Amino acid sequence: MNLHSPTTDTYFQVAFVGIDMFTGKKHEDMCPAHHKMSVPSTTNTDMILVSISSDGFLTLMNDGGELRSDIRLPDNEMLANSVKAKFESVGDNEDVLVSDESVHKTPKKIVSY
Repeated sequence: MNLHSPTTDTYFQVAFVGIDMFTGKKHEDMCPAHHKMSVPSTTNTDMILVSISSDGFLTLMNDGGELRSDIRLPDNEMLANSVKAKFESVGDNEDVLVSDESVHKTPKKIVSY
C-alpha cells in the first residue's frame, strides 16, 4: 500500500498491490484515500496430518478430533514433496502439523507444514 500525493484537482490516492494466495496472480488497484476498501477475511488453521492417499488427498485432524479428507496436496511441487517427505520420516510419537488457509468460503489450500 502506497500513498500518492494529490495533484491540484485530485485527492490523495492509495495504491494497493496484492498477490492472490491461490493463483499467485498479482493484483493492483488505485483508490482515493477517502474511499472505504473491503479486505478479504482469511483464516489460518493448523491440523495434524494423519495420512496421504494415493490420489494426493490428505486426511487431517483438527483440534476437536474431527477428520477431513477434502484437501489435496499443494500444487507447488516443492512444498508437496516436502510434506510427503516429512510425513514419511516422522516416527509414531511425532505429528506433522499442516497449516491451511481459506478466504471467505473458498476451498482451503495447504500453505505450510
